[in-house]
Amino acid sequence: MSDSVLWLKDVSKDDISLVGSKGVSLGEMLHAGFPVPDGFVITASVYFAFLHQNKLIAKINQLLSTVNFDQSDSVLQVAQHIKKLIMHTAIAETSIHDIDNAYRKFGGGITTMPVVLHASSTSANLLFAGQQETIRNLQGEANLIMKIREIWASIFEPRALLYRNEHHVDHFRDGIAIVVQKMITPDVSGMMLTLDPVMYDKSKIIIETHNASEHYTLAKKDLAILKKTTPTQPTLSVNRVLDLALLAKKLEKQYYFPQEITWMIADNTIFILKTKPMATNPKFQFTNQHSLSNRLQLLLQGIPASKGIVRGSVKIVKSIKDLSKIAPGDILVALDVLPSYFFAIKKAAALVTEHGGRASYAAVLPRELGIPAIVGAEKATVVLQEGMVVTVDGEKGEVYSNGTHSAGYHQTATRLYVTVEKQTLATTIAQENVDGIGLLTGQQSYQEIAPNTFAEHLATFCKALTPRPVVYLPSESSSILYHSEVFKHELAGIRIVHEKMHLNNLWLMLPFVRTVKELTEIKHLMTAAGLTRSPHFKVWLTIASPANVLLLEELIKVGIDGISIDADRLTGLILGADKDHSETSNTFDPLNPAVLSTLEQTIKTAHRHGITSSIFGEAPSLHSSLVEKLVQWGITSISVIPDALEMTRKTVREAERRLIENRSV
Repeated sequence: MSDSVLWLKDVSKDDISLVGSKGVSLGEMLHAGFPVPDGFVITASVYFAFLHQNKLIAKINQLLSTVNFDQSDSVLQVAQHIKKLIMHTAIAETSIHDIDNAYRKFGGGITTMPVVLHASSTSANLLFAGQQETIRNLQGEANLIMKIREIWASIFEPRALLYRNEHHVDHFRDGIAIVVQKMITPDVSGMMLTLDPVMYDKSKIIIETHNASEHYTLAKKDLAILKKTTPTQPTLSVNRVLDLALLAKKLEKQYYFPQEITWMIADNTIFILKTKPMATNPKFQFTNQHSLSNRLQLLLQGIPASKGIVRGSVKIVKSIKDLSKIAPGDILVALDVLPSYFFAIKKAAALVTEHGGRASYAAVLPRELGIPAIVGAEKATVVLQEGMVVTVDGEKGEVYSNGTHSAGYHQTATRLYVTVEKQTLATTIAQENVDGIGLLTGQQSYQEIAPNTFAEHLATFCKALTPRPVVYLPSESSSILYHSEVFKHELAGIRIVHEKMHLNNLWLMLPFVRTVKELTEIKHLMTAAGLTRSPHFKVWLTIASPANVLLLEELIKVGIDGISIDADRLTGLILGADKDHSETSNTFDPLNPAVLSTLEQTIKTAHRHGITSSIFGEAPSLHSSLVEKLVQWGITSISVIPDALEMTRKTVREAERRLIENRSV
């Protein structure tokens, strides 16, 4: 139609910079024959033209330069000024003309046809789960123009500003489009998930109505209803449940990945409003609590929403004012979840809500953040009292009493992993207060055994630690490419663990990589072996040389989920020293200023690009002062030898406590 407007039926996957991810998804579904309400998109070009023609970028940047991101009042005040600026600035007449024409044509000449507006970001950097602005039942051209500015202003709401500041993303790098669709009043609406989100069971389909009063679990293979929870007079007939499930299967096949689908039924017609890849608990906080029901008092039971078992102190949230009291490791308990709770939930160890079902926002958000969650737990804010120490089992949907923290447990936001070399340690490590195995080393002899046997070796650790991650470092750490046959052998074993043994907690750490080209070639070997990154198969890169640090941003672009610093090797190459060589061992110092500066740069670069950071080697196991600095710099996890676990956990917890106190001053 024009640069300002594009009909959904004309949208292709190449138009994401114009119509955003939601616009592309809706266009693709229309092309594939799915029942999507028709509409048009006000492109991101209109947004950028609005900013540039009115010189708003400089004005907004000036306001942002005054923000103290450690003070919520400061962020809120600046956000309000930016919103006022946007709402009082005119949109170009040419853009208004194009939008008005599209609205009239869409309404068949009717200028008051009710529509619904959806924000559609061209990147995940602008918006995050639950924040996307939706405006319903809008009528009239003048109201449409006003609401367009409201959606643009929502990009600069406090939680969005905090999110981009935390991830070091430029506020103007990406654009936002607005999807305009016919307003349909549903008789019933809800969500569908094409796997069981708690057990990561791909053989199931979950269907829920939005008020969670009706819940259906179906077998994906033959659509048999395995479980249902319904009121006396359900709103969905069996045939309608089967129709929805069939659409869910087709959508998963369309996108080759488990989907989270929003649907509605109006006038006996099904409509698909949205589909997106499911978040499936990519991170874990876990403390070993076998046979909880035999040893602890059951306090509360709800609907399992996100897998994992954690212990922490209860904090009751009844309004936004209560969010500031949430500290890392707390159990956040609330009636329900609002988008404004995002950062508090991100800090929490687990979430418990009174309302919601498995497909509700209260369940989706913790799965995206990787924390255990229970929803639909009646009277949770009454039964669970402020300060009470409890254990939350997200897999069973149960909360147990724990007495006090004096049992020696230390929950920390920084993950504490262990370095393991012997198979006999698997069951022993599983009993420890540890968040996973941060380094399971490989051996060259693995090439002499069958992939199935190698897979069994890996599975020993994965089964013992599940659902906590096990990070495997392949053999031949000097170079994968020069020993590619060994690497291919190990990849075959890893694939068996994931696809045949259905263990979803095995990750891969790529060893000594010298160049961007080398990493690219290694990724090609992995793809050829049938292994690609996913929420349950993370790929880390070892940072072992100064070249890795200098090239880190380019290496990240190739596609990795995290880095793990080989503290000993990196120290040696920075200082030109060998800790095991008598002539240079005196100069080997992991606390040398050059080493510390390099570590800080590496961790902050990873954080800035939204990937995780870890470290292993003797240094973090032996030097508590180094651990404190790592926590200050924002490292995601630390891997130490088993004997150093509890001492390091205490050091980490104290460092985190000081950080929180300093930020509150």
